[in-house]
Amino acid sequence: MLENHANKSRPKHGVRARGTAGPRPRGARDSRLMRLRLKIMILGTALTSLGCSAAPEEANEDWLSQATAALPAASWNAWNVVVAQNGSLAAPETPTACGTPYGDASGTALFARNSTNRYTVSIMSRSPYTNWTNTWGGGNLAFSSRPTCVSLDYDEQNWPTNNQVIVFGRSGAQNRYYASVLKLGTLNQFGVPPTLPTVFRGWTQVNTEAFASAPAVTHYDGTLYLIGRKSNNSVVVQQGALNMGNPSDPYGAVSWGTPFTLPALPAGWTATGDPTIVAGPYGVAYPTVAIRGTSMGISGIFYTTRDMNTQQWVNWRRISTGNTTVASDPSMETSVDKTRRTVYFRASDSRIYQSTSVVGTTTWETFTAIRTDTFVNAPSAAGGNLGTDPYHMVYARKAGSNDIWVAGTGTGVP
Repeated sequence: MLENHANKSRPKHGVRARGTAGPRPRGARDSRLMRLRLKIMILGTALTSLGCSAAPEEANEDWLSQATAALPAASWNAWNVVVAQNGSLAAPETPTACGTPYGDASGTALFARNSTNRYTVSIMSRSPYTNWTNTWGGGNLAFSSRPTCVSLDYDEQNWPTNNQVIVFGRSGAQNRYYASVLKLGTLNQFGVPPTLPTVFRGWTQVNTEAFASAPAVTHYDGTLYLIGRKSNNSVVVQQGALNMGNPSDPYGAVSWGTPFTLPALPAGWTATGDPTIVAGPYGVAYPTVAIRGTSMGISGIFYTTRDMNTQQWVNWRRISTGNTTVASDPSMETSVDKTRRTVYFRASDSRIYQSTSVVGTTTWETFTAIRTDTFVNAPSAAGGNLGTDPYHMVYARKAGSNDIWVAGTGTGVP
C-alpha cells in the first residue's frame, strides 16, 4: 500500500551562506539533538538490560555506546518485480536507489546504466515507477560504472527545498567522476507517477582524479561527501561545499576540497569493488563509509567514519558476518532520523542479508536474510521517506532476467 507523505512537513530554518561568519541558528536544531540523544539513550538502556554493550567508535558522548535490533527478518515484505519500467536494462549492475523528497512529499528515483553506457532514470512518488527514460546522455560521454545519486533538497538542517537530485558517474575514457543535476518533475495525484525530471545542470567533470570504482555520495550539513576507490585500492573522499545561501542552485558554486585518502584497511586486507556512504544525524555523527575487503580469497565488509571530536577518519573496522559468506559489494542506508545505519550484501547462497547498527557504536546485529529469494549481483538500498509505506527498501536482480526486484519493510518500521 502507498502512503501520502505530503502533509509531513519539516520545519525550515534560517539559511546561512557557506563561509559567512557568525553562529548557526540554534532553537529547533538543539531540540532535535536532544531528542536524538534521548532516543539513543533509550536504545542503549534496553540493550544493556540484555547484557549487550559496545565501545564507542566516533562517539562524542557516553550515551552513544549501545546498539539494538532494528530490522528483524519478520519485518520484511516479499520480493516483488518493480513494474512499469518498459523493458530490461543491458548493464549488469543493480540500479542505484536514492530518496527524492519533493519538498515535504517523498519519492524514490532509480538510476541505471543502459546498453549504450548512458544513464537512465525511473522514478515514483506515492505511485508506480515510470518507464526508464534517457533524460540526458552527456553527448559523447559514456560511463563505465553504475551511477550514484543524492538529493540536494535535504540535509540535517532542513535547508529550503529545491527539488534537485545530483547524479555522479565515472567516465569510460579517463575514469574521472562527472556530475549532473536534475530538477524533479511535478507531483500528480495519488497513485500516478510524477512527471519526468529535466536537466538543470549538464555533465561537468569534478576534477582530474581517476578512479577504479563507481562513485558513492551523500549530503551532510551542506557538504557533498564523494567517495571512490583508486587503482591502487586506496579509498579517497572528496568534500564539496554547496552554496546553501542560494537554495535554488546550491551546486552552481560548489567548492571541492583537496581529495583525502582514508586510512588503509587492516593489514592483509585489500579494498575492492564499489564503496557506499550514508549521512549521520546532524551534530551527532559524520557520514559512514563501507566497502568490501578481500584477503586470501575471503571477503569481508569494513566501515569507517569521522570522529566528532578529533575530526579525523577512524581506522576501518570489519563487521562480523558470522557464518554468512560475503559475495558482493555492500550497500547502505539509514533510518528516517539517520540514527541507525543498515548494511546489505549478497551472500554465497545468493540471498540478500542485512544488519543494522546505531550510529556512534561498533555493535551490529547478526546478519539475517531477506526472505529466501536468490539474486545474481549486489543489492542497492534506500532509506527514509521514500514515497511508500516502507522506510527501508532494497533492490536486486535475479538470474535469467534483467527485471528489478524490490523488498521493503512493513508499515510502522522506523
